[in-house]
Amino acid sequence: CLCEVRDLSIAIDGDTAQTLVDDISFKIDKGGYFALVGESGSGKSVTCHSMMRLLPFRPRISGQIVIDGQDVWSLSQRKLLAFRRNSVGMVFQDPLGALSPVRTIGTQMLETLRLHYPDAHIDDLRNRAIKALQDVHIPSPAERLGVYPHQLSGGLNQRVMIALALMGSPKLLIADEPTTALDMSVQAEVLDVIDELRAKNDLAVLLVTHDLGIVRDRATDIAVLR
Repeated sequence: CLCEVRDLSIAIDGDTAQTLVDDISFKIDKGGYFALVGESGSGKSVTCHSMMRLLPFRPRISGQIVIDGQDVWSLSQRKLLAFRRNSVGMVFQDPLGALSPVRTIGTQMLETLRLHYPDAHIDDLRNRAIKALQDVHIPSPAERLGVYPHQLSGGLNQRVMIALALMGSPKLLIADEPTTALDMSVQAEVLDVIDELRAKNDLAVLLVTHDLGIVRDRATDIAVLR
């Protein structure tokens, strides 16, 4: 078992405590494809952000999240950074919101690669960036390194996000509604890329979505949040 969420509950303290996630458990095996499905407000994104400790508020958490043998909420800050670099990659819902609008695609990719290969020559990093864009089927990858996110379509930006998430060869890819802002044909293309990379790299995938239709033929396991 690569990932196990045990009896997870997440709440916000305040004048009136609010429970966002109430006692959920699931497992993801190595190479598995797990779909977390539910309507807006059911706690899907809160759950997957808690698995990376990326919640934008201070939560009250009970239960346990164990990924790649590590208890995520017990990690020190230094170990947490290493965990995010090496064990888990994340693709966010809005690629334009996640990518910097004032820096080129290449600059952002090289910065991420430098974290994984601190002693590598710049030419080696550039070649790795080009290969990463090729792996997600971005045409003319060398030329794309010099463009800004606003010069690419939503589908291409989402492929860049997938490439960035896989820079450290993680064992688990968390994709938080990666196709919400895309039209139907581009949705299928992005999901096909994730399928291909999963099979090629024995990658486990946690796909968060509100649409059962797009995962019924892809996922090995499905859980529905209410």
